[in-house]
Amino acid sequence: MAIGDDDLENRMSAKHHHHRGIGSKGGDRTGFGPPPRPAPLVYGGDDAFSSSPQWTSWLVPMFVIANVIVFVVTMFVNNCPAHSHGPNRRCVATFLGRLSFEPLRNNPLFGPSSRTLEKLGSLEWDKVVEKHEGWRLLTCIWLHAGVIHLAANMLSLVFIGIRLEQQFGFVRIGVIYLLSGIGGSLLSSLFIRNSISVGASGALFGLLGSMLSELLTNWTIYSNKIAALLTLLFVIAINLAIGILPHVDNFAHVGGFLTGFLLGFVLLARPQFKWLARENMPQGRRLTSKYKPYQYLLWLLSLALLVLGFVMALVLLFKGEDGNDHCRWCRYLRCIPTSRWKPNATKHHRGIGSRGGDQDLLGPPPRPVVPLVYADFGDDALSPQWTSWLVPLFVVANVIVFFVVMFVNNCPKNSKSLGPDQHCVARFLGRFSFQQLRDNPLFGPSSLTLEKLGSLDWYRVVEKHQAWRLLTCIWLHAGVIHLATNMLSIVFIGTRLEQQFGFVRIGVIYLMSGIGGSILSSLFIRHSISVGASGALFGLLGSMLSELLTNWTIYSNKIAALLTLLFVILINMAIGILPHVDNFTHVGGFLTGFLLGFVLLARPQIKWLAKEHMPQDRRLTKYKPYQYILWLLSMALLVLGYSSWWRWCCYSKEKTGMITATGVATCVVFLPQNGVVMAFDAIQEIV
Repeated sequence: MAIGDDDLENRMSAKHHHHRGIGSKGGDRTGFGPPPRPAPLVYGGDDAFSSSPQWTSWLVPMFVIANVIVFVVTMFVNNCPAHSHGPNRRCVATFLGRLSFEPLRNNPLFGPSSRTLEKLGSLEWDKVVEKHEGWRLLTCIWLHAGVIHLAANMLSLVFIGIRLEQQFGFVRIGVIYLLSGIGGSLLSSLFIRNSISVGASGALFGLLGSMLSELLTNWTIYSNKIAALLTLLFVIAINLAIGILPHVDNFAHVGGFLTGFLLGFVLLARPQFKWLARENMPQGRRLTSKYKPYQYLLWLLSLALLVLGFVMALVLLFKGEDGNDHCRWCRYLRCIPTSRWKPNATKHHRGIGSRGGDQDLLGPPPRPVVPLVYADFGDDALSPQWTSWLVPLFVVANVIVFFVVMFVNNCPKNSKSLGPDQHCVARFLGRFSFQQLRDNPLFGPSSLTLEKLGSLDWYRVVEKHQAWRLLTCIWLHAGVIHLATNMLSIVFIGTRLEQQFGFVRIGVIYLMSGIGGSILSSLFIRHSISVGASGALFGLLGSMLSELLTNWTIYSNKIAALLTLLFVILINMAIGILPHVDNFTHVGGFLTGFLLGFVLLARPQIKWLAKEHMPQDRRLTKYKPYQYILWLLSMALLVLGYSSWWRWCCYSKEKTGMITATGVATCVVFLPQNGVVMAFDAIQEIV
C-alpha cells in the first residue's frame, strides 16, 4: 500500500465538482461523479455503450468474502493466547480470545505468526521444490499477514475488480485474477528462496496489467485514449515503485502484472465498432472479421508468450534453478540496497518482512523513520513510552461521524423525490444505504448532506464567516472507501508516533495540520466543497520528517531513513496531481506538520540524558543550539501563516492596500502556503 495507494482526499464541486480524490459530473450539486478511470469503457460515445453487455458483479465480492473467511480461520488456528508466555509475549486485542493478534513487535499488521501461515499454505521455495507442494503457488494468494494487509488488498480488489467484472463478466476476470496470482508466485519463488510469501498483490497487479492491455488492444474504439493511457501508466508506475522498498516482494507484483498484461490481450479484446452496427449497414456491405488484424496478432503472440512463460518458469523452478544466477540486476526490482538493508540479509514477504531468520516472527513493514533509539545508548535510552489511545479514539470518532452522515443522508427518501432512475446502493441498510455509484463511487452520501454537516466551502467560510468549517471538514468522509483508506493510514502512522511522543503533541499536530490543509485549499479552490482527513495525515508525515532533521545527531542510519521517508512523501504527493485530487490540502497539511515537528518533537541531546553520570562542574543545555533556532523559526512561520490567512480572509479586496510591500515580502519568504495569493492581490493593488 503505497502508504497509498491508496490515501484519497475528496472534493465536491459547486460547478464542475472538483474533489479531493473524486469528481462529479457537470453541475449537479447532489452527486459525486466517477473517479478518473484508466479508460472509460465505452465505444466512441455513450450511445454506443448499450451494445456492450453488462454483467452483475458477484465474483469479486465472493473473492472478498472468501479472503475474509480464510483470515478468520487463520487467526483461529493461530490461537495466540495458547503460545504466548512471558511479559514480552502479550497478544493484542485479547478480548477476541483465540482470534487475538500476535504482539505488534512480531507482527505490526495485526495478524498471525509466520509459523501459522507456513502451516496453512504460504509460498516457500523449499516446500514447493524440495517437498513438491506446488499447490502453495495458489493457496498463498488467499492468505494475508494481518488486518491492515487484508483491508488494503480487499479495498483495491473492490475498486478495480468490480468495474472490470461488470464489463467483461466473471469468467474472464476470474481467470485473470487466479492466473495472475499464480504468475506472481512463480516469479517470486524463482528469485526469492529465503522467505515465505502471502497476499493477493500478484493477482491485483494482474488486474492492473489487464486494464492496460485492454486499452491497447481496443485502442481504436476509445475516446480520450492518451489521457487514459498516461493516467493508467502513472498509477502502475507508482505501485511498482513502492515495491522496491524493503520488506516488499516486488517479484510477485511484476510477475502478476506481466501475466495479467498478456491475458488482457487474450481475453479482453472487443469487437470493432462496425461489427456491432452490422445490422444497420447495407446488405451488400459485409465485414470480413469481427476483430481487427492487429487484435488477432496480439492474441496469438500473447497466448504463445503465456504458455512459454509458464512452462519455462515451472521447469526452472522444479529443477531448482535460481533466477538471480541468470539475471544479476533483477535483485534491484526487489529492494534498493542501503547501509541499513541488504536484499539477501533477511527474510521478507509480500508487504511484510521477518527479522533475521526467526521463522516465528514477522518483522515490521518499512517505516519512514528509523527505530527511535539513541545511537550510543541502545534501547534503554528510548524516550518515555506512552499507550496509544488518542489515535484509536480519532478512528472511532471518524467512524461514528460517518454513520451520522449516512443517517442524515437518508438515500431512500431522497431517491424517491429525484425520480425512478435514482436507486440507492445496498438498500437493505435502510437509511444508511449509499448514493448511486455513478453519483458517488466511494459508497457514501450526497454532497448536499456533506455541505449541511460542515464540509469546507470557501463561500461559507469567508462570506458567511463559518470558519468552524476549517476544522469540521476533516471529520467528514465521502464514502466507505475514503474512510477506510484514511483510517488505515492514521493507524499505521499515528500509533507509533503517539507511543513515542504522547497524545498531546500528536493530537496538536493532527488537528493543526488538518486546519492548515483546509486553509491552503480554501485559498486556491473556491468553487468546490472539501472533506477528509488527508491534510492531517500529511501533517503527521511532515512531522516525521522534521523530527528526523531536528534530532539528526542522535540517529544512526540517518541517510537511509531520510531517503526512505522522502520517497514515501514524494509518492503520496505525486498521487495528488491526478485529476480530481485536491493536492493543496496535502501540501498545506504537510507544511504545517513539518513546522510543528520542529516545535514539538525535538529530543534532548544524548549527553543530557546521561548528565547524572557526568562531573558536577560540567553544565549542559538540554537541547542543541540549532534545535532552539529551528524551534523559534518554525514558531514564527506558524504564527505568521495563520495570522496572514486571517487577515486575508477578513479584509475585502478594497482594503488590500493595507498590505504593504514589506508584508508581501514577509508572506512570500515566510509563508509559502498563502504568500503567493496575498502577494498577487497586493501587487495588483500597488500597481
